[in-house]
Amino acid sequence: MGTNLFNTLVYSWIALAVLTFFSLFFVSAPYGRFIRKKWGPEIPNWLGWIIMELPSPIILTYCIISGTGEKPLMVWFLMGLWLLHYIHRTFVYPFRITSRNKKMPFLIALMAIFFNIGNGFFNGYYFGNYVGDLNDYHFTSFSFLLGLSACINCLSSRRSLSSARS
Repeated sequence: MGTNLFNTLVYSWIALAVLTFFSLFFVSAPYGRFIRKKWGPEIPNWLGWIIMELPSPIILTYCIISGTGEKPLMVWFLMGLWLLHYIHRTFVYPFRITSRNKKMPFLIALMAIFFNIGNGFFNGYYFGNYVGDLNDYHFTSFSFLLGLSACINCLSSRRSLSSARS
């Protein structure tokens, strides 16, 4: 795929996100307390989480490994973070949901599959082919260290909140 086509697809994806953002001011997403029968057949929410999150780590991994670009250590590190995140979302979170008897419309899972296919593809294709100047010196850059510290802070805050609820 050429750079122009890839960029056009990314800009189209961003435009779709903007349209979705504004449409949600007028339509309540049928999830959680807004679930309505008119959105079609329902599946258990834990199963929905598994099937809707699974495409992202698979596609990202495939695109990075099959990509023809240079892959410095930073690419593998970011891929590892991505996989940790999505493996948790796919295989840990669904089984920790306390509301296991709740359902979600299958249509929501399908829309999320579509999103996660795009999400995994765009990120994986970029890291597998166009990484450019993302070299290992980024491990010590201010923006990387700031983002990493913010992530660690959020995770520790979340863990504290979870243990306070128990």
